[in-house]
Amino acid sequence: MAPNKRGSLSDEGNDERDLQLPLCKRKAALPDTRYLSSLDSTNHMALILEPVIRKVLQEMMPPMLEQVMPRMLEQVIPPILQRYLPSPWGQISPAAGRGRSLQLCLMKGLPATIFTQISITAEDSSPLQVAVCDATIQNIKVTNSLKVQLCVLKGDFESEDWTAEEFNSNIESPREGKGPLLKGDTVITMENGVGFFKNVEFTDNSCWTRSGKFRLGIKVLSSNSSPAADIKEARSERIRVKDKRGVGE
Repeated sequence: MAPNKRGSLSDEGNDERDLQLPLCKRKAALPDTRYLSSLDSTNHMALILEPVIRKVLQEMMPPMLEQVMPRMLEQVIPPILQRYLPSPWGQISPAAGRGRSLQLCLMKGLPATIFTQISITAEDSSPLQVAVCDATIQNIKVTNSLKVQLCVLKGDFESEDWTAEEFNSNIESPREGKGPLLKGDTVITMENGVGFFKNVEFTDNSCWTRSGKFRLGIKVLSSNSSPAADIKEARSERIRVKDKRGVGE
């Protein structure tokens, strides 16, 4: 008797579905990326993704790679997540490096483009908020006051684990004949580990710089609690600054 072609096709289709089943399960197990983007740090993102990545690697890679997986999950994946899934705390760098366990953090990201002579705000139009964070990117409530300064950094300042000297050397100088790059209340006093910069604006665009962009930085001037040298500076992502007359273009 001739074989049942319809049955063979059906069996073939079932085999294909069986082959695809593990992939479907893996897709279903992936966490919601909208939730990932709202996590406090890339380390937390790695913690959420770890079981999924571990399962995929175990199914697809030789057993010998299991020995290097812990290192990948701890040292390789967090920097990748930090690069492609920006944190709502602004750009976070290794605060524990160079002996500094605390760091200033911008609580929200900045717009990709900012215009001169217009008050600088966060991406959601709220005032720039800075907080003292520890190495795990958790807000620290500091009881004593902390005086900090907002400054303009070079757009090509790419180092992650910088020293105070490296930070200061990357503060952008104004063009010859121009005044300071920032105008307004660039020095504030933080209370309980939190502060806000209001009424600060750029006075010049960034098109003349080597990278065509600036960064914003925040550094400690003085502290009544811990030595200022113990607190790492904050640094924003790169931003493009245009002249006010370009608004709407």
